[in-house]
Amino acid sequence: MSLLWGMMAAVLLVGCDTSGSSEGDSDENSPPFTSASVTVESDTLELPGTLFVPDTSALVPGVVIVHGSGPIGQDGPGTPPVYKEWATRMARQGIAVLRYDKRTTQPAVRRGDPRAITVLDFVRDAVAAGERLRSQSGVDADRLVLVGHSQGGNVAPAAATRLEGVMGVASLAGPALAIDSLLVAQLEARGGSGTCTADRARAQFDSLRADLSVSDGLICGAGTTFWRQWIRHSQNIDSVAAALEPPLFAQQGRADPKYPGETLRRTIDAWRRLAAADNTTLRTYDGVGHRFRSPGPIDDLIAWIQDR
Repeated sequence: MSLLWGMMAAVLLVGCDTSGSSEGDSDENSPPFTSASVTVESDTLELPGTLFVPDTSALVPGVVIVHGSGPIGQDGPGTPPVYKEWATRMARQGIAVLRYDKRTTQPAVRRGDPRAITVLDFVRDAVAAGERLRSQSGVDADRLVLVGHSQGGNVAPAAATRLEGVMGVASLAGPALAIDSLLVAQLEARGGSGTCTADRARAQFDSLRADLSVSDGLICGAGTTFWRQWIRHSQNIDSVAAALEPPLFAQQGRADPKYPGETLRRTIDAWRRLAAADNTTLRTYDGVGHRFRSPGPIDDLIAWIQDR
C-alpha cells in the first residue's frame, strides 16, 4: 500500500515553496510552552501526537492541524517539517496546538486494502483529535480551531460540523474545485507513471461519475469510495461552508505549484465567491507556495484565531 499512497502524495502534496523559511523556532524572547506526547484514539487506532500548550494560567484557544494528502506524519512534509513550524509559531503566540500522525502512516493501515480508506476516516480522526484537545487542561473547550492543509482544507470543515466547541475553521491551500479535475491537471502538468497517468485517471473518473465500475477499484492508488467522497466535498465547498456555524478562513498562495494552469484561478475564484456570500474570509499571498513557509500567512492565521 505504501507505494500506492506515495504515488498519490507525490502528485497532490509534495511541492516547492518560494516563500522562504519560517522563523517560528528562532524567537528566544517569545513566551515558552510545554510539549507532551499524546494519543488520539480514533476507531480502533491509536494515533501518536504531540501537544504544545503555552505556559500560562489563563485558558488558551486550541488548534488541531489536519494533514494534506498521503502518509503524512504529525510534523508535516518538508525539511524542516512545516506542521511543526506552524505549531511552534502558534504556541509562542499563546495558542495550544495538537498535531497527530495520519492514519495512513500506521503499519496496520498500510498493510491493509487501500480500497478501505475513505475521506470520512480522516474526518473522524480530526474529530477525535479535537475531542482530545478539548479535554486538555488549560485549553478553552469552546475556542477550538481546525486548521486544514491541502486535502485537510476539505476534511477540516466536514469535521467541524461534527465537533462541539469549534469557533473557526481554516483552509490553507485547500481545493475549492472538484479534486478529480485538479488531479488530472496535475498529472498533465507534472506527468504520471504506471497506472496513474492523466489519460487513465481522466477515463477512470469519467466512469466513476457515470456510476460505472473502475478496473480493480483503484484510481491512482486510492479506492473509488475515497474519490467519491473527496469529489463531493471539494466541488461542493459552498454547501460544506454553509453547513458550518463557525467562520471559515481560506488562505491560498499564488505561487502554489499544486494548482497548475487555470486551476489556481478557479480555486481562488471559488473561494472569492464564497467569501462574498458567506461567513468566509479569503487571503491570497504572492510568492507563497503550497507549504506556507513564509511567516506572514501564519501570522495572519494567528491574528484571525486570536480575534475569535
